[in-house]
Amino acid sequence: MAQQIFEQMVGNILSGLEKQSLTISISPQAKETLKQHCLADLSNGGRGIRNQLESYLINPLSRAVFDQDLQPNSAYQIVEIATGETTQITLAAMSN
Repeated sequence: MAQQIFEQMVGNILSGLEKQSLTISISPQAKETLKQHCLADLSNGGRGIRNQLESYLINPLSRAVFDQDLQPNSAYQIVEIATGETTQITLAAMSN
């Protein structure tokens, strides 16, 4: 069940970006890293998964979008999620 909640929440986040003309996908390796962090402690259920997604995906991705000045109508893939004091996301440009 937690896996399904995780997948649905990630899908909703990415489709929200598509509505803003920014296509983001996640490499299998980066998704596995994200999943390990988000599903490590399920004591808070779906809310806990959402909180972890904010820490490990939403906030770092927001920083990456602004830091790299990503343009609308472009596509990128999250190729790495590096955790530490501050979580960093590495993006690679994809052809549309």
